[in-house]
Amino acid sequence: MAKRKDQHSSSNEESAVSKKSKQQSADNGIRSAQQLVVDLNAQDAETFQSSYIPSLSLKYTPRAPNDGQEYRLAFKESADLETPELNACFDLIETTSRADYEPSSFGWYPNRKRSEMMEDDMRYLLVRRQFASPTIEKHGKTRIDTSIEGFLSFQICHDSMPLVPVLYIYEIHLAGSLRGLGLGAHLMQLAEDIAARIKVEQVMLTVFVSNSKALGFYQSRGYAVDACSPEDRKTRNKLVKTDHSIMSRSGKRQSGESRKSEAKA
Repeated sequence: MAKRKDQHSSSNEESAVSKKSKQQSADNGIRSAQQLVVDLNAQDAETFQSSYIPSLSLKYTPRAPNDGQEYRLAFKESADLETPELNACFDLIETTSRADYEPSSFGWYPNRKRSEMMEDDMRYLLVRRQFASPTIEKHGKTRIDTSIEGFLSFQICHDSMPLVPVLYIYEIHLAGSLRGLGLGAHLMQLAEDIAARIKVEQVMLTVFVSNSKALGFYQSRGYAVDACSPEDRKTRNKLVKTDHSIMSRSGKRQSGESRKSEAKA
């Protein structure tokens, strides 16, 4: 009996050691995830761009006929945006998405949206025509850089518990004249390539359920409704449908995806 008791005691000790080891591993993983995000956000725009964004990916020539027009992208942090550049991005959001925001649970609050756009760790990819120079126009009291015809913004942050490092795409908008040229897909591919290079777990975004075209576009790129996305709610008298979905995909390159940007780096 004593021997059996010793064996039982030894088993308990091994189990305790195993649990402690797993907990230490989990704690190390959390610290590692935290540090990855902190380290990436500590990099200035120049360092981040030289490390993770090949210069050739900041040029785009549409496949479709477009009179030979080419486009260039500029990478900037929110703190480096000129006021007319910020105003141009805000104007694109208002023009393309205000009608979706107003009836939604988010509502349309310009000051709140501008504050979000200027958050410390927000980064931007600004779209201009190849040879366009900044062109400042006054819309009332607002100065807008009308050379900016599209943009994508993202943050590197954490999602869920335990902490998972993600690249979260906040906005992607194009002027009407630039749609159908593949620029949206190019911007998304660039963001997804950045996510793969910085080795975050997921790429995430939020989309209005009413925007069926955007939903289809994201699904075609491998995005699916995330586990943290809000669900429809049943009340006593009715079903309250959610007006937006949170979508995600792996931060790693998916099977069959192009690696051209890596080859051009």
